[in-house]
Amino acid sequence: MNDSYAVPDSLAVVDRARRLLVCGATLLILVAGWGAPPAAMAQTACGNGDFESDLDAAEWAGGRGSVPDSGDPDFASFVAGLQGGPLSSASSRQTLVTAGTDTTVGINQVAPVGLDGTPGGSTRAVRIGNAVDNFGSELLSKTFTVTAAESVIRFWYAAVFEDPGHPPHQQPSFWVRVVDSTGAVLPGVVDLGNNSDKLVSDGTNPFFVLHQGGVLYRDWSCAQIDLSGHVGETVTVQFVTEDCAQGAHFGYAYVDNFCGSCQGDPSGTIEVNPSASTSCGPGQVCFDFTLPAAGSTTGTAVITLDIRQNGGLAQALTSPLLTEGNRHCFALDPASIPGLLGNLGSFDIVATAQFAIDNTPLAPKSAGAAPDGIRAGLNNDYKINCPEDIDVSLGTGFDEATGTLLPRGTADDDWTVQLGNQPPQPARVVTRPRSAWRRFRLSEWISHTAAGASPAGGSAHYERCFCIASDATDAKLTLRLWADDVATVRLNGTLIGAGGQFRRSKPLSAVYMGAVGSSLFQAGDNCVSVDVADLRPGAAGLDISGSVWIDHGRCAGASY
Repeated sequence: MNDSYAVPDSLAVVDRARRLLVCGATLLILVAGWGAPPAAMAQTACGNGDFESDLDAAEWAGGRGSVPDSGDPDFASFVAGLQGGPLSSASSRQTLVTAGTDTTVGINQVAPVGLDGTPGGSTRAVRIGNAVDNFGSELLSKTFTVTAAESVIRFWYAAVFEDPGHPPHQQPSFWVRVVDSTGAVLPGVVDLGNNSDKLVSDGTNPFFVLHQGGVLYRDWSCAQIDLSGHVGETVTVQFVTEDCAQGAHFGYAYVDNFCGSCQGDPSGTIEVNPSASTSCGPGQVCFDFTLPAAGSTTGTAVITLDIRQNGGLAQALTSPLLTEGNRHCFALDPASIPGLLGNLGSFDIVATAQFAIDNTPLAPKSAGAAPDGIRAGLNNDYKINCPEDIDVSLGTGFDEATGTLLPRGTADDDWTVQLGNQPPQPARVVTRPRSAWRRFRLSEWISHTAAGASPAGGSAHYERCFCIASDATDAKLTLRLWADDVATVRLNGTLIGAGGQFRRSKPLSAVYMGAVGSSLFQAGDNCVSVDVADLRPGAAGLDISGSVWIDHGRCAGASY
């Protein structure tokens, strides 16, 4: 047996119930939504969502009760508390389990992936209910205030039901019930398939497998709770299991990875593909998907793309019925989208995939969530117009404004030079470069003086800085360099090249490219620095030809 469990402090549970009852609350409020919970009962949206450490009574609450003939649990009869135990025990209600085999049908007791979608990353989950009949119903719940960052919550579940063939409302079931602070059910925020928040024992469902003895099971699948329309509100998510309403057949379920990823879900997945998508102007937005599969049967998907601005829907685009492949791209032309406000600069996108197999609707999945879309914050997923790419010249002695060489003897204001602890000053274009100095066509030698004299101390520090906008995506630096005598080149303090001795047959060449924000290139000020060591006193300086290319990244007010 791979069950492991812990019972919370019973005195704490009793004390919590006593305090609620003193305040006039009833057990219906305590369990069927917990009413407006006192501060001591506050829980976080994603805390202890993977159950890897334990089943934390500070993050989860539980209850147990009975199922009447009508089919829906009698929440008024529920008793509060978390109680674990063996699968064969009627008193096993909410049980922390470890990786291993379910003894009824042989499925794994934990999700096939970890919280981040890593295969095999989960070692613990929670089983709700037991394999004992007699009108039982169990509940595991979490109460929290919805934030924009955690408005779509994904979780994994598996279910094991006997199938007595009763009317659907009397069959064993697994119910994901979400209520507001008054206990009222929030409709439409969960869909486990067939447009319902309740999974009912059903032998015609292609994702159910018939095991021996008339037992059905649904192996691990992922679903989502869309609370994007309830940001700022306090809600309670309840996972409820029910035996059959006639009392002779059991039902139980497993839950794992609350606030996790749906990647790897056999009932279908979707995620945005940034590398295949454009980010501005006329272009495309692409999504990678997997179609649902049950045995040898492959299902279908239809993807709806919502274009949103200021949180509101501007336009919805719908894909054709997808029966094969793994990627779909929507063509976008912001100029043709009605109602977009150009002064906002950008808009947001949310994609929802509606999956089906054998004409059975499955749980939808989304990439992004209203109102923010793919990225946190409003109006920042896709730019209406493309900013121009820019090239920042690194050429020494080169006037970028006119595209010509600076007069010799004048200051090069783009490059500064610093000797020792002295303050930086503009570098000077050398008046009469040494005859032995090699040169590039569109640059001049610079030094700390127009005469190109050796610096006191034998070395000089040169620097050229530029600005990258916060919405830039990629950048690339290329340069060639001659130095008298030896140079080391750094980008934002990190070495990217060394050499460049003018007597050599080839100059120092350096190329560096990367995504802004996840490489040496960062939003804001960036600096190329060159330290030149004068090994043979008499003359010193350097000559650079090169540039920095920035994709859509002009800083406001920048002169380049």
